[in-house]
Amino acid sequence: MSLVDGALNGPSLMPGGSKKAYASTKKIFEAIAAKDFKGNPCVTYIGDGGAGHYVKMVHNGIEYGIMQLIAEAYHTLHTVFDMSAPEIGEVFHRFNKGKLESFLMEIAVPVLEKGCKPGEDEYLIYHILDKASNKGTGKWASIDALDRGVAVPTITEAVFARFISTKKEERTQLEKIYKTKYKKSTIAKTRFVRTLEDALFAAMLSVFAQGYDLIQTASREEKWDIDMGEVSRIWEGGCIIRAKMLNMLHIAYASHKKNDTHVFVVPTVAAIMKKHAPAFRSLVSFTADAGIPNPAFASSLSYFESMISAQLPANVIQGLRDYFGAHTYERIDKPGTFHTDWEHTAE
Repeated sequence: MSLVDGALNGPSLMPGGSKKAYASTKKIFEAIAAKDFKGNPCVTYIGDGGAGHYVKMVHNGIEYGIMQLIAEAYHTLHTVFDMSAPEIGEVFHRFNKGKLESFLMEIAVPVLEKGCKPGEDEYLIYHILDKASNKGTGKWASIDALDRGVAVPTITEAVFARFISTKKEERTQLEKIYKTKYKKSTIAKTRFVRTLEDALFAAMLSVFAQGYDLIQTASREEKWDIDMGEVSRIWEGGCIIRAKMLNMLHIAYASHKKNDTHVFVVPTVAAIMKKHAPAFRSLVSFTADAGIPNPAFASSLSYFESMISAQLPANVIQGLRDYFGAHTYERIDKPGTFHTDWEHTAE
């Protein structure tokens, strides 16, 4: 949420702590809060203790991931298809009229179309140094996710992408050494833009899935009983990640009544991901072949592919761990914990 937008239309509020204290101030919060898609106040009691602050932290982590995705979409169109900033702004404007409608997509348009001076055919975005700052909330979300054993790869990759961006001198030197060039595409631009739109939608859902999983895990461990339907609802207005897709998540969790359900299990989301998976895979494959760094898209896809796979190669990791450190392993065919004397295994 921008400062001007919050001042004029109200913020999304995520209060936690004493439920009794919230009840005594509820009307004040409701009076100043933004409105959701049905005109209701974007405020709800999140939970005891630090639940409200925690949800806000994860909100910011999701924000990191989505901003990185939008930046990577811009970079791909600009480098591979030689599209100008205002041309990409027009693409994003069309995206914002459909399923990708969101505050961040909306403000990306003026960011790309802003000229340096009236009447000049030059755009401010070309003059902004490509070193991204951060205030720490994305890092906090990543650290807490690691502590809780929850995978939030896109949020973490978005933080890392900002760190890498600050290495401007090293990157400039290495580009000269490796003679970095982006492979131009023979794919029709209009076709690629359609693929990008579907891939971006799936990737954004993947980021929300990661953030929601972190909130759900913390809620279980801290006994906060956070209502994910309500979290989705209050994020529909007055916050930076407000988006059309949040209304879908709000309706899904409100009707499902199970706050610990993973986003990918939600029937509406599952149908969308199945439909958009081919475009998602195609986009990541395309950018890898073109030599474009797209860590947010790639990690979003990898998270999705991993979460829908019953069998992962972690059995090899367990075998290696048991070999060098006798860390033991479990088996799928019998209960218990096992260790193997690998060096004396019969050949």
